[in-house]
Amino acid sequence: MYTPYCYCRGFTWNSTQHVLWLMLQYARFTYPPEYHILKKPIGTSQTAVMVRVSIRGRTPLEKDLQYTGYGWDIKSALQNCAYVAIIRLRYELPEIEEFYCYVPSLTEGAQHTTYPGLAEIGVGLHTPYLQLANFVRSLDMLYRSTFAELQRVRTRVASLERIIMPRYRQGHYTPEFMFGEDAMLAPAEDIPPPVGMYIERSPPSRVDVRTAYPPLGTTGPYGPPEYVQWYGRVFKLRMRD
Repeated sequence: MYTPYCYCRGFTWNSTQHVLWLMLQYARFTYPPEYHILKKPIGTSQTAVMVRVSIRGRTPLEKDLQYTGYGWDIKSALQNCAYVAIIRLRYELPEIEEFYCYVPSLTEGAQHTTYPGLAEIGVGLHTPYLQLANFVRSLDMLYRSTFAELQRVRTRVASLERIIMPRYRQGHYTPEFMFGEDAMLAPAEDIPPPVGMYIERSPPSRVDVRTAYPPLGTTGPYGPPEYVQWYGRVFKLRMRD
């Protein structure tokens, strides 16, 4: 089961998170996206990451938007989540259609991306916009096929680990064989600030914890709540300096 791990609302320059924030500013959103990160172990040596991004409405009457992405480390999951938000917003925000006509659009439940509005703005066969759209489409197909292939490989590795783990515990295999050399371990993850870590805690009696995690709607003042609930467990957010 996924459990709360951390929160952030920063981005790496020129990443998909950066592109998402630029798109939101073009559509007159005033608050940067908030990313809620959860983890769960897969097998004995892998970790799956789920990220849910919350986008505050432009007015108090406009509902918040939420999208979910997945990955095998925090950086890839953040990028995937931001990309999912970009292609969904391309469909849900018609006002960005002309400026972002080369960005793929994906409706909820659809399997393939489209480019609504590309023909209506008079883009011809040999214009840069159309060529850029074709290039982005090919990158989108490459990304999706690579992501699906990685999913299959990681699932296969987890299945093999479960099969050979009993023999490892009996001493038939060395730790280096099972888990690899230190040089093969993933580097420490650098999460763009501001960032906070979730720690499981028993809340003070004076604190009324009602906020589900990740947030499912408007949470009052901008920013994350100090305490959140997750499947009956309570987590406290500790922001880093």
